[in-house]
Amino acid sequence: MRDKQWAAFFFGLGLDQVREGFRAAIDGCDKRSDNARREYDAFLESHGTLEEDSSEHDRLVDISQSEWLSDNSRTVIREAFILSALHYWERRMRAWTNCDLRGFERLERHSRKMGYPTDPRLKVVNTLCNLLKHENSFHACELGKEWSDIFGELPRGTGDDVKWVLAINDRHVEEVFDIVSRSAPPHDESDQT
Repeated sequence: MRDKQWAAFFFGLGLDQVREGFRAAIDGCDKRSDNARREYDAFLESHGTLEEDSSEHDRLVDISQSEWLSDNSRTVIREAFILSALHYWERRMRAWTNCDLRGFERLERHSRKMGYPTDPRLKVVNTLCNLLKHENSFHACELGKEWSDIFGELPRGTGDDVKWVLAINDRHVEEVFDIVSRSAPPHDESDQT
C-alpha cells in the first residue's frame, strides 16, 4: 500500500508539471497573438488604407501571418499535450506494474488487475490520441460517438472517404488531464473504484 501511495504522489506531481507546461505554452501563444493584434491595430491607425504593393501592406501581411501562426501553434500545443498526458500515464503504469505489454487495452486491463484504477473515459482519450497520430477514419468515427463536441465537423462519409474537422480547445485538454489524473494510482485503499 505504501508503494501505491508514493506512486500516487509522484504521478500527481509529474502530471501537474505537464499540465503547467501546457498552460504556460498556451499563455505564450496568447501573449504573442495579443501583441500581433496590437501591432496590427496600431499600424492601421497610423497608416490608414494601404496599396497592395506597398511595404506597409507587406508589414500587415507579416503581422496577420504571425497571428495565424500563433493560432496554429495553439492547435499543435493542444495536440502535443494530449498525447503527452496519455503517454505519461502509459509510462508510469508500465513502470509501476512491471509490465512490458504493448497496446493500450492490455496495459489498462493489467493495471486494473494490479490495483490501479482507470477512469472509464481513458479509452476515449486513447482513441483521440490514435486519431491525432494516424488520422484514421475508423478512430474519427469512434471518437465522434464518444466525444462529439471535440469536433468542429463530425465525421461523415464512408470507407476511406470520411471527412471531419477537429476543434480541440483548452477545455478539452484540461479534461484529458482530469481523466488521466483520475486514472492515477490510489492514495489509499478507500480511493479505489
